[in-house]
Amino acid sequence: MCKYLELKKENQKKFNDFSKKYIYWIFAFSEKEFNDKLSELNLSINDIVSIGAGGFIKKSDKEKYLSLHLNSMENIIDVIKDDDEELKKAFKYELGNHEYCVTYDLDDTLDALGITRKQLQEDSRMALIMNKACEEYLSTINYY
Repeated sequence: MCKYLELKKENQKKFNDFSKKYIYWIFAFSEKEFNDKLSELNLSINDIVSIGAGGFIKKSDKEKYLSLHLNSMENIIDVIKDDDEELKKAFKYELGNHEYCVTYDLDDTLDALGITRKQLQEDSRMALIMNKACEEYLSTINYY
């Protein structure tokens, strides 16, 4: 397993522990499911905020959630950023996870890694590794 996936797994445990203490997680993919969850948790639509992908949390937990998310991604990138191969593995994993072969859009991949386009543009080494990861990832796709 690559270092990136090990670190993601550790961070997932932190999120799980965190959510047990502070957050009402709501993941709903239909209006009925959404309303049922709100009712079950005794919340109104004014009590929650979207975190994307059909997920919602209490507004009062938003800052805690964002802090945990940003710190966890910064920590992962800090650990692997100087290792070209590990960084490339992380890029390739997230390219696949966010269907780059369909969208050819790096935004979701970069967001998942906590990297901005500006950071990528300013770091020529990282940009070259990302380009190589894109090439390698796309070369493994069987379109037929």
